[in-house]
Amino acid sequence: MKKTVIFLLATFLGLTNVFAQKHYPISQFAPDTLEYLKRNFVEQKQYYIGKNFQTLWNVLKSDIEVKYIGVDSSCFYDKDKADGKYYAAGLVLCWLENDELRRRYWENPKEETGILVEFEYPYSYYEFDFYEAEPSNEVKLNGVNQIIKDITIL
Repeated sequence: MKKTVIFLLATFLGLTNVFAQKHYPISQFAPDTLEYLKRNFVEQKQYYIGKNFQTLWNVLKSDIEVKYIGVDSSCFYDKDKADGKYYAAGLVLCWLENDELRRRYWENPKEETGILVEFEYPYSYYEFDFYEAEPSNEVKLNGVNQIIKDITIL
């Protein structure tokens, strides 16, 4: 009986480590931000799927200053939606300012400049709820936690 309990405990602890997320600090990859993102988020995306956005946001902002957030619009997915409104299907989180993003895009459209976080369907927030009523029309960086902290990641 004692051996069985020890075996079950060891198995449980082993499985816990399999599903745990391993965080690699950005200093390990300097100056390669892309490798940092790949190791922490792309290779470990299963960890984030089904969790709320706040989980990913807390890990990301501990190492990278997110300077621009773009909305991935549902207009590309829900063209036949009855209400005719566009919903936020996800966010693009970038470590570059908007002007720098645009410059780089025109120079090399395939260059990686951020990560796309897709939300679980059905989408519940209108796309334009994410934007300020400012001429820049950029997503509020400081307000992002209040708007989407509980949206589930797909």
